[in-house]
Amino acid sequence: MEMVAELPGFCGEKCSSASEAAKARGGPCAPSESRGTIATLEITSKRSDADVIELTVTIPADEVQKSIKTAYKEAGKVRIPGFRPGKAPRQVLENHYGGKEYFQAKATDELVNEKLPLAIDAEGHVPLDKPNVEELELVEEGSDYSFKASFTVRPILEVSSFDPLQIELPSEEATPEEIEQQLDTMLDYYADFAEVTDRPVEAGDFLILQIESTNGEERLEGLSGEAVPYQLGSGGLPASFDEHLIGAAIGETRTFDFSLNPEADGEAADAGATHVVATVKEIKTRIKPELTDAWVKEKIEFESVDELKSRIADSIKGRKQSELASLKEQLITEELAARLVGEPPALLLAQTEQGIYRDFFTSLQRRNQNFDDFLANTGLSPDAFRENIHEQAVLFASQALALDAFARHLALEVTEDEIRQEFVESGVGDPEALYQEWKDNGRISELREGILRMKATQHINENVEVLAPGTKPAAAKTKTKSEAKPAAAKTKKAKATEKAEKEPGGKETVTKKAPKAKKADTED
Repeated sequence: MEMVAELPGFCGEKCSSASEAAKARGGPCAPSESRGTIATLEITSKRSDADVIELTVTIPADEVQKSIKTAYKEAGKVRIPGFRPGKAPRQVLENHYGGKEYFQAKATDELVNEKLPLAIDAEGHVPLDKPNVEELELVEEGSDYSFKASFTVRPILEVSSFDPLQIELPSEEATPEEIEQQLDTMLDYYADFAEVTDRPVEAGDFLILQIESTNGEERLEGLSGEAVPYQLGSGGLPASFDEHLIGAAIGETRTFDFSLNPEADGEAADAGATHVVATVKEIKTRIKPELTDAWVKEKIEFESVDELKSRIADSIKGRKQSELASLKEQLITEELAARLVGEPPALLLAQTEQGIYRDFFTSLQRRNQNFDDFLANTGLSPDAFRENIHEQAVLFASQALALDAFARHLALEVTEDEIRQEFVESGVGDPEALYQEWKDNGRISELREGILRMKATQHINENVEVLAPGTKPAAAKTKTKSEAKPAAAKTKKAKATEKAEKEPGGKETVTKKAPKAKKADTED
């Protein structure tokens, strides 16, 4: 008899209540084969070269008996002629339901659904796909019961180096050029226009034009009139329009054709070209005020130019600190991903992409924006959008696998108290009840993975080397997975020595609010 268990927490789609730090999960190091117990279960876990876990779970006879008894008890709640609910004997129930195999099947299904998530969690696995349960024999009273399941987990990959990451970041201090640029922008705001009578039109001038513009037989009303204001270099019209006016004197008329399409700029002979007859009526130039202590005190209400520059420098520094924090996070993510030896598997990438898509469309809904509007506003085509999502998935999945490698290298661990604390900090009314719910559903391992990555991220951020632009040494070529020396090649003595010498290390929807591992500076 073949039965497929519906397992809590293995819906194929990542539950939105899972830890933010486990968005692109990578797994902690797992032995190729292990044997363990949880409560009364016996568990054997074997890992294949294809990163498939084969799990054998054995349930003791007393648990089997209890499950069969429950199956009869539940079935007896229905009304059977001649008996009060719950009082019909077994033989009557078996006759009513078509034989004892019905109750054996119910007990089998119940046991597999209940025990498989617990066994997977006890072994520290987080499946990438729904576990495949082998064809099941029916449970028998008085006998232990064993079943087998298999599922794919993320690969155990290494990184090319565990040395501190090196990233290039510009200084957060404002440069003299940045201060002067902001001052110039501010003075533009207070500038006056002075009429020019002794020279022709120059780049940047403000003009008053008498202009007639036509496209074929159609008069362009927005570009026609007796006194139309226009500033050269403003970007309102293509550069070729400005070029035809530069050098014109006051009162001079220029006749020319140009294209309103910037991509066809200069192709005046096109059938869609706009014909223009323009006479320069006035030329004005922008006159900025002189920056003096008196002017600053009157207009800006600072005591001096130096105080104004100091305030501008502080403002620039604050903005750059915010931008550099985001840039630092991005660069660390890219550096981690670049160090990964090997490639994220297709199954992990598909899962990661699914999470990115879900977060993206949830964000669109919050902003009351539809997908077509988003594409129109960003100028992306659907194909370019999909490619962008795929690139993000590769980056995030690679980062997660690299973080797992660092966690193994640093021998990081997660205590039961740390796991419970995540539920406390989630803000739910009864954190202990939610913790027990996750534990009963076999979901603690996914939270543990998120906390491990958070710890690895914290270690990396604390040790990252920030270099000035252009000073980072060239990176060595990363080996492929096949070229890299397997971690298993180390002797037990070398592993023990290495472990003894290491010190443990020390990121954008749900009915119940779930615990989430705290975000470090790089999001998972």
